[in-house]
Amino acid sequence: MLAQVAGAAAVLAGAGGLEDLVLDGAWWQPVLVPVSVVLLIGLLGSLARVWWWLTALAQLVALPLAVSGATGSAPTELIGQALDTFPTISVAVPPVAATPSLLVLLGLAFGLVGIAVDACVRTLPALAGAPILAVVVTTMTIAESALPRSAILTPAAAYLLVLLLTVPLPRAAGGATAARAGATTLLAGVVVGAAALGAGGLAPRVAPDVSTGGLLTRPEVSTGRIGSAPMTGLTGELLRDEPVPILELTPGEGPETWQPDYLRGAVLTEYVPGAGWEGGTLGSTDPSDAGYTSVVYVDSVGYAGWYLPVPDGTVRLLDPAGVWAYDADLEVWHTERARDPGHYLLGVDQSRPTTDELAGDTVNPSPEETAIAALPSGVAELAQELVAGAETPFARAQALQQFFLDRENGFTYSLTVPDGSTGDPLLDFLEVRTGYCEQYASTMAVLARAVGLPARVVVGYGPGSTSGGITTITTHDAHAWVEIRFEEAGWVRFDPTPPDGSHRRIQGYTVPAVEPEPTSGATSTAAPAPSSSPIKVEIDDPQPSPSASSGAAPGASTGSADRWWWLVAVALVGGSVVGVGPSAERARRRRRRLARVRDADAGAAWEEVEALAVDHGVPLAEGASLRRGAHDLSQAVRLDERVRSSLTVLVRGAERSWYADGVDPSATVGRGGARSAARESAERQVAAVGAVHAALASSHPRRGRARWFPRSLLPRSFGARRREPGRAGQADADD
Repeated sequence: MLAQVAGAAAVLAGAGGLEDLVLDGAWWQPVLVPVSVVLLIGLLGSLARVWWWLTALAQLVALPLAVSGATGSAPTELIGQALDTFPTISVAVPPVAATPSLLVLLGLAFGLVGIAVDACVRTLPALAGAPILAVVVTTMTIAESALPRSAILTPAAAYLLVLLLTVPLPRAAGGATAARAGATTLLAGVVVGAAALGAGGLAPRVAPDVSTGGLLTRPEVSTGRIGSAPMTGLTGELLRDEPVPILELTPGEGPETWQPDYLRGAVLTEYVPGAGWEGGTLGSTDPSDAGYTSVVYVDSVGYAGWYLPVPDGTVRLLDPAGVWAYDADLEVWHTERARDPGHYLLGVDQSRPTTDELAGDTVNPSPEETAIAALPSGVAELAQELVAGAETPFARAQALQQFFLDRENGFTYSLTVPDGSTGDPLLDFLEVRTGYCEQYASTMAVLARAVGLPARVVVGYGPGSTSGGITTITTHDAHAWVEIRFEEAGWVRFDPTPPDGSHRRIQGYTVPAVEPEPTSGATSTAAPAPSSSPIKVEIDDPQPSPSASSGAAPGASTGSADRWWWLVAVALVGGSVVGVGPSAERARRRRRRLARVRDADAGAAWEEVEALAVDHGVPLAEGASLRRGAHDLSQAVRLDERVRSSLTVLVRGAERSWYADGVDPSATVGRGGARSAARESAERQVAAVGAVHAALASSHPRRGRARWFPRSLLPRSFGARRREPGRAGQADADD
């Protein structure tokens, strides 16, 4: 029964990998409650000695009720809700929202795993590792990053404990030899298990680049709350059938009114040939005490992720301070785990360089900012051809951007990207010339680095739509663009994606009014340039956003309203362990002694009789001989003739085992006959123990505390359990 508890613990520990897959930690309750109910029923089944398959049937019946109680869904709707979740999870990018349907699916899935583990523990314990491993591997293949070591090592340790509690240790013929063999086997198992767990713990240090992310191939479509892997998440947001609002921005009071602009999210700085752009290592620095000209209130109404979406030009996170880390090099706010930012307040400087200023600016890139390796044949030549004649870095950047915006070059915007013939994503796009922002931004950044411009890719959101003073950002506003760093102006945005008829394209620089409008291919909409001198705005007591309600923030947990479920689950598990633990341990000792009897150790049968006598309140006198102990027991219990005969069998077997060094007179016959006689003798000993047990239960039934905690479990100093001289080392070697 203790092994069943260890099996359930392994399932719950394996569920720890969901921490990075489901938002807000809301998955614990729907997983914990069903697994706890399954464990409780399994323990009751073992205590009542019910067939394992009948116990499993009872667990299946109780599972929907447990899931219903944990999630608040009607039992009749569980299957439908679980099935409705499959189309979502088959394409979702983690972390996803803890929707009612997803929680129902998790509850049913982990409940079924718990039933499988419980059945295996009771029948074939070694097979319990299969469903436990399935849980760990599933979370490993879905997670975008490596799982915490605890989510892998803890289930492994629990599984080793299951084996330790269930797999019989080898027995030798002699008593002392059996004790040594058992201790050696146990020690070897502990050493091997500890070595395996230690190797698993050291693996990430030895090979830190080994990760499970990306093992599961999934369509690049995302549903649920938004965030996670930048490019994959962007693709999923754009491909949603209907746009879903995720952010609402409201200008605050300040010297200048904030104008809708792009929102920065993740910054990708490393190009991997054949795979695309990836993010580097995120740092944590203190934001500079820079001035800002505008204040923006932001409310999350459906966003969650590792990056805090902020308007371009954001220099200060005014509220909440200290929750998000800031990377000054990338100009992004980030956190270790995906979260819903709720409501936050930003200070923004919307001043942009002009084309005249950029025309006289220079670049001085670091090697990392222009690193580009293993470009396909012809790409570098194309880049040089496009910038031929451009005398300044800004002119080269504009030439590359214009290559995509000029309709004569045949580039079109489409969410459906045709297959190319080259097998390389970069060359395929240059061949078919159809795609969306990811392809355009990625390709321009590669071409920019190929001509010596420090470039990177930014993933975020477009300017959205404004109504009634509130700017709404939806999933369809997901966007990617290029930034190029100039010595004076810093990182400047270049958006090479052609217009799609519904979204504005805003460049990161302004065009003086005296200059002509952009050519036919460039459809950028230049916002009026704010004052070039930043004015610091002091906000002592930020007022709540007009869109923020007085109630709980979007995505906030119901908190204490659901805590009682945790208490119920903990009470179920704790009550199960406390309630059945002593009886389970007593049953284990009985099985071990009877196993020794069948291994030709007849003395173990008398040890079990002594323990039974103590349990039922008939302790035998210390130091008395075997025959005197049997006589005292017979007198105290008033045994009938049949049970007295059983006692005689036990006494003679113990005497022969303890004093005749295990030699049975039946050994004088042939070897095969000796084995057969030994088996028959062992079965007689086992049957005799059963007869004595029945007699004690009938004449001296256990009552009160003795029913819950058998007295024989107490240390020997509290009992009267007698041992023959010279046999103390053997007695209860397995207790």
